[in-house]
Amino acid sequence: MIRERLRDTETHPAVPSDITLNVDEESILEIIPAGSSVLDLGCGNGQLLAAIRDRHRTPAPAATAHRLMGVEVAQENLLATAMRGIDVIDYDLNHGLPAFIDDQFDYVILNATLQAVENVVELLNEMLRVGRHAIISFPNFAYRQLRDHYVTHGRSPKAPGEFDFDWHNTPNRRFPTIADVRDLLSQLNVVIDEEVFWDVDRGQRIEPDNDPNLNADTAVIAFHREKR
Repeated sequence: MIRERLRDTETHPAVPSDITLNVDEESILEIIPAGSSVLDLGCGNGQLLAAIRDRHRTPAPAATAHRLMGVEVAQENLLATAMRGIDVIDYDLNHGLPAFIDDQFDYVILNATLQAVENVVELLNEMLRVGRHAIISFPNFAYRQLRDHYVTHGRSPKAPGEFDFDWHNTPNRRFPTIADVRDLLSQLNVVIDEEVFWDVDRGQRIEPDNDPNLNADTAVIAFHREKR
């Protein structure tokens, strides 16, 4: 059952002081224009949506026109997002997005969740149906340190951050690389608007001409599909 926690700024005021974004979330924040309506799939504790709201200073009268909403399944995250004054619904992304109509949002975000999705193509198509633009961020499993670990040790690759799991307890269903995702987006006939690559472990932004598929551990890609 879908449960919607409506934003109530009087009962649940936003607490911007506890927002600490990582570099890929900062990149997403920079891509989204002020005043955009945003749907965040797998929104966690809602801090990215709260940062979008607070950074862009959307006036209260525009809150309905430029709506921000999250989708989550973890009960603690649902509560944390609602406590930030953000609309959030309890729903499993693996069932698609039937609760939303075509072009309901300007941007649909899938942040650090792509690798855990059951049906990637179906969800990407749903994002492009519901949103005019889509943004995904994901760990790059072709990162140099993972390659070196596999070749040197002959074991399932591990590295700090998103990659710090053993083969038997990883939450990841997929192991995407930047090259793989680019190929898939090409097959889906989408237009890539912007790409941002990071070596989060070293705190460095990787330029497109510096082989991000080898040197970046995290990618952020914004794209859209031309509407007929």
